[in-house]
Amino acid sequence: MKTLFLSAAALFMVVMTSEANSFDKVVSNLSKTQFSQDFSHVEHAVWSHPGNFDEVIFQRHGHTMTAYYDAGSELVGTTSSKKFTDLPLKAQSKIRKEYQDYNVVSVIRYDDNENNGTDMQLFGVTADAPDSYFVELSKGAKKEVLQVSDEGNVSFFQALK
Repeated sequence: MKTLFLSAAALFMVVMTSEANSFDKVVSNLSKTQFSQDFSHVEHAVWSHPGNFDEVIFQRHGHTMTAYYDAGSELVGTTSSKKFTDLPLKAQSKIRKEYQDYNVVSVIRYDDNENNGTDMQLFGVTADAPDSYFVELSKGAKKEVLQVSDEGNVSFFQALK
């Protein structure tokens, strides 16, 4: 009887652990509700939970954006694809001069929710970043990411492998 009880308890723990782990991958309904309050006139919202955040990719005013929600279903920030010409002129000039042998792979605009202290993961790095642009550059096999402030200041952010 004692063995049966212990076996049942062990099975219960395995089931509960499996269910808890599967809930970790489920998008919170609270995040979905908060998203509908944060953004209006949204088309084609697609939700996922690939890591630490609930993520939703959506169309707004003709632009594709991604919003990130933390475990408390609060908006952490948004990202959107941009063009190199969207960068401040000061940054464009500096990058053209100092990285003339590099190709621009992508430009991402990160808009931080200043009311949420949760740090964002960008390019695999925890970033305590204010509103910024992130410019991915490549030169052969070498890839780097630069961070560009709204004022046009350029700084090295991360080397990519």
